[in-house]
Amino acid sequence: MTVTLTYDATNARVRISATALAAADTALVERSTDLVTWTTVRGGVAAAAAAGALVETLDDYEFADGVVNHYRVRGQSSAAISFVATTAASTGSSGSRGPMTLPVGTIAGDVVYILASTRNSGTGTPDLPAGWQLLVDGSNARLFGRVYDGVWAMPTVTFTGGAANEDTITQAATFRNAAVSPTTSAKQLNVAAQNIAYPAAGATVDGMLWLRTAWKQDDWTSVATLAGATEIGEATSTAGNDAGQVWDYLIQTTAADIAAGSFVVTGGAAAISRGMTVGFAHADYLNEQTATVTPALSAVWLKSPTRPFLNRTVIVVDPGDTTAGGRGGAGDVVGRTFPVATTDVRRATAFGLTLRTNTAGDAQTLGYILGSGDVLFLHVPAAYDWPGRHVTVGDATSHRPFPQSVARTWTLPCQQVAAPGPDVAAAIGTWESVLAGYATWDDVLAAFPTWADLLALVGDPAEVIVE
Repeated sequence: MTVTLTYDATNARVRISATALAAADTALVERSTDLVTWTTVRGGVAAAAAAGALVETLDDYEFADGVVNHYRVRGQSSAAISFVATTAASTGSSGSRGPMTLPVGTIAGDVVYILASTRNSGTGTPDLPAGWQLLVDGSNARLFGRVYDGVWAMPTVTFTGGAANEDTITQAATFRNAAVSPTTSAKQLNVAAQNIAYPAAGATVDGMLWLRTAWKQDDWTSVATLAGATEIGEATSTAGNDAGQVWDYLIQTTAADIAAGSFVVTGGAAAISRGMTVGFAHADYLNEQTATVTPALSAVWLKSPTRPFLNRTVIVVDPGDTTAGGRGGAGDVVGRTFPVATTDVRRATAFGLTLRTNTAGDAQTLGYILGSGDVLFLHVPAAYDWPGRHVTVGDATSHRPFPQSVARTWTLPCQQVAAPGPDVAAAIGTWESVLAGYATWDDVLAAFPTWADLLALVGDPAEVIVE
């Protein structure tokens, strides 16, 4: 996946585009300055994706000025978990298995699972391949997993503690939209028997993928597919001392616990065995990539998170004194000298912001953004010694130094407030965004067949005034 960041100083925004999102239909777009705490970019909760890319460039107007901003894009899919493909099992009389092959049809973001086993129960173990995760440790039978990034090659599985002629078996399977790490798993070692028992496990969410796996210290003729499930593969080896493994999958729609049961085995002899039940939730994301940019503000901006066409630079005369209002109090109690305090966290800061407009046009556009009644973002360059913040503005007043003056001084009583949630986003652009996004009018007409379509994209400041 490639993330492209462009700082647009004219509109004080970071423009975000992403490609190589594979099968994603939405993307989560986040910002961080420390790679620890991530803030979802406005409109980035479920940004539309198609054909492996963000459908529209996302604009972040609330970036951190003067420092490195890290942006993370995670491709997501709303589609259910699905089976992609499996490979033929690799078997042999002891020794490594591989190099394995990638199941056909695997794409970036898919998860590949490997079931590996050795006949040496209690002494032998399949080794964890580099870069892979150990999902379930069943001693001599293990389940590994890894999300495919479109680059890495399938490994050779080696074994530790094995003896000569003790059969080893591996097989890989790919699933789409499944998490790589299980949400629940259970395993058990069974005494010698014909069938192979597996344990119960509880479902945690709807739409889970369930793998039930089995290994036996003997070969067989066949294994019956579990009721309601689909067999991934079964393999036996008689190259050395005999062994076999089998695994089935089930993809649920509604969460339902998996009861204990058994694989019914035909042929072979009674022998010890191991069973696993492993549940996987839908993947939170398919792939992710980060990129960085260091924006630099050259002026103070007053911005509307929901109507960015109103955004304007402002001339600050005085950032104002701040008040952190208390919400506690003290009350007298009959018969007591000392009052009893009632305490609470303090209110966020309030301050009186003083601005200046030098022309009638500047006064009008400031009036538009104040007239919106929106929560506003006061975006302040990092070099200033007072912070930016989200605010609501109370009763604003303006003053002319003399009657004929076009210049005005504005007093804005501001109360700091919480930022609107990231799903509160503008779906509207500016005429500048049309000019930047389309080289010719033919391109504009191709994207917007009618003027109504184009006007739905572009906002006019006067639209916020209701008469």
